[in-house]
Amino acid sequence: MESVHEQSAEFSHDLLAHASRLLVQTWNQYLTGVGVTYAGYLALSAAAERPIAHQAALAEALHVRTPTIGYTLDRLEHQGHVRTFRRSADMRYRMVRVTTRGHEILRKGQEIERSLLAGAEGLRAQLLQLLPQLLQQPGAA
Repeated sequence: MESVHEQSAEFSHDLLAHASRLLVQTWNQYLTGVGVTYAGYLALSAAAERPIAHQAALAEALHVRTPTIGYTLDRLEHQGHVRTFRRSADMRYRMVRVTTRGHEILRKGQEIERSLLAGAEGLRAQLLQLLPQLLQQPGAA
């Protein structure tokens, strides 16, 4: 039989996982009209923080594996949002630059973000207060 702490940790994990799925679904609904997924938007945002980004650095910044970001970059390049190039004989070493079209997508995404967050400051404050308590539960990561 699970202890109360194990049940609490499992509940916290399930709650955060569900919230994460809802966040991604909501973003994807809004970004459909823009032409990228939430993963693509996050990759564009991370790449835009650097004049030229390395694929592995983007993967690390987004806490995903290098092949995962590679698939996302392939889609973004096909759509004209980024330009990738190689600077070494190692074909896995790929550099990324956000294009003008990619910067336009970022601008639209930022507008969506502002509209989603408008009026949610009280909810945000409550969540920021609750999260540390949830993460302190035994077994929470």
